[in-house]
Amino acid sequence: MLSYNLKVLRKTHNLTQNDASNIFGVKRAAYASYEENRSIPNIFVFMNICNYYKIEPKKILTKKIKINYE
Repeated sequence: MLSYNLKVLRKTHNLTQNDASNIFGVKRAAYASYEENRSIPNIFVFMNICNYYKIEPKKILTKKIKINYE
């Protein structure tokens, strides 16, 4: 669920993987691996992601994020 949500949130905020990796202080390849479900961010990066997108950690881990385009 995390990998899907990271991709949705990034695209919703019109960010590239490079943009997101710079914001969260990781290499682009590391960020890409989070979105591809090959690895998970450490707790510090994870909390930065949650804070940046203003989303609860439980929600990003357990619920598929739906974006309403109104």
